[in-house]
Amino acid sequence: MKYSYVICGQIKSRLEGLDTEYFQGLKQQDDNREIVVSTWKGEVSPTSYRFIDQLVELDDPGPTDYGLNWHRILKATLHGFYAASHEAVVRSRVEVNIVDADSLSKTIEGVMASGRYIGFPKKMSLYLFSKGMLFCPPDFFQIGKKQHLCNYWDLPVTPNDMAPFHMTTGNVSSLSSDQVLGANFAYKNNGATKTASDRYLFSFKNWAIQRQHMASTFAYFDEGESGVDFGRLGRSGTFKQYTATPLTGNIQSLELKTLAMAEFLVRYYWDLQKRKLINPYTIKNRLTSLLNNKF
Repeated sequence: MKYSYVICGQIKSRLEGLDTEYFQGLKQQDDNREIVVSTWKGEVSPTSYRFIDQLVELDDPGPTDYGLNWHRILKATLHGFYAASHEAVVRSRVEVNIVDADSLSKTIEGVMASGRYIGFPKKMSLYLFSKGMLFCPPDFFQIGKKQHLCNYWDLPVTPNDMAPFHMTTGNVSSLSSDQVLGANFAYKNNGATKTASDRYLFSFKNWAIQRQHMASTFAYFDEGESGVDFGRLGRSGTFKQYTATPLTGNIQSLELKTLAMAEFLVRYYWDLQKRKLINPYTIKNRLTSLLNNKF
């Protein structure tokens, strides 16, 4: 299957000068893979050019108050998608290693055949969910149709009434970039409620939308069977109250069980990510979110 493999963001600093070897290996693995790189000027060595099918070198837009690198991430990603030639697209970073090209190709085929909007890595998605955060599928590795990924990432740098969820630079409990994307998607398509000013966006309506996204909107693939190694980016969640239903190949949907909310709220109240029983910085916003719930 022909597909575009879109690498966004920093290159040189993450590959420590070995970008030519990296792109040469990536190019030789699979003739059906179009390599698209969207980054800043000076990030890619000229010796790497012959191994890259589409290279987009942007001017660095600089930091913003809405997430230090948010404008950089958004700009590089969208321009990478625009440059992609194929309908099937993978959004990735250089930290991701492809260890089995055939398995990755089958995973892409499965996501495309599943009819779901975007495919996300299962373990990483559950890991972020287990931290008490709704609407937070990972942003660093995604599989989907070009038009769907463009729509998912089509957000303003500065929040507005149509995309109200945003990061706040310097706020330790700010939404992550993953969550900005997921929450604004839920807002545009499902009317998600903005109940708090940080990452704890819980409401019963938002919970219902999260369940719908996992069960019928998005697809999830098992990292171990997808031919990729996330390296330092990889995580494994411990959330247990869900059922995985096979769709095609190693592609699944995830259905939250009846007791899922109880398990989620325990993690929501007790900030396991920071390994503290009570985090005074965020407890007010969490309580506000709960009190503002509408049954």
